[in-house]
This record gives sequence, structure tokens and C-alpha cells, in this order.
Amino acid sequence: MDTPSEVDRLSAEAFELSKEGRVVEAEQRFERALQLELQATSDESDPAVVKARYLLGEHYLRRGEAESARRVVAPSLEAADKPLAWIVEAEALYLSGSTKDARAAGDRALALALSPEQRERIRERLAPLWDEGMD
Repeated sequence: MDTPSEVDRLSAEAFELSKEGRVVEAEQRFERALQLELQATSDESDPAVVKARYLLGEHYLRRGEAESARRVVAPSLEAADKPLAWIVEAEALYLSGSTKDARAAGDRALALALSPEQRERIRERLAPLWDEGMD
């Protein structure tokens, strides 16, 4: 496909708005992108839906809204055997102070990694979970 989809356009706009500090407008774009993906398919395991949930979850994490991040990725945790949602879940739990549960979610993300390279990227990103002393 030569032209970007409406979802791609909304996501790109959301990233730009985030960079500009216009977080409420960015959030609206991410939410609309997710809504469009869910209109296209109700399959929560669909890669486009998982990605849209991940991007919105990441946005919530950047805003420090751990519970919102967890809520938005929750359907992907059960529906898709992909690490993306588990990464957001791990970071959200860590942000909430639930280190033990965050580690378990991080372990799940690592277990779902498709390659050693992806596993290493996840390990680097979630390193603070395992660097801190046990609860």
C-alpha cells in the first residue's frame, strides 16, 4: 500500500504531538487509532490491534498513568502470545510499586521474545526490574 492508512497517520500525528508536549491531543490520536483497529476487527490477537494497544499503553506510561496503561493492554495479555503488552504490563506494575509482579510480567515478555535479539532488547529495557533488590 503506497499511502499511509488512517491509523498510521493518526499514530504519526500522535508521536509528533507527544514530542511537542501536546499530550492530551496525542492521547486522542492514539485512542482513535485503537478505535479504528477495533472497528476493523474484534480479534484482540490481531497484530494491528496489539500494536495499537501497545502504543496507547506506552503513551500512558510516559504520562505516569500506570493503571491506564494496564487497562489498555489487558485484552492483549490473554489474546496474543506477543511480548509487547507484557512489556507495558511489567513497566506499569513497576511504576505502581509492584516489583514482584512486574518481574513476573517481564519474565513473560522475555519468554515470548521471538529472537535472541528481541530478548536482549527486552532485557535491557526492563533491567530496572531485576536490578532492584527483591521485595
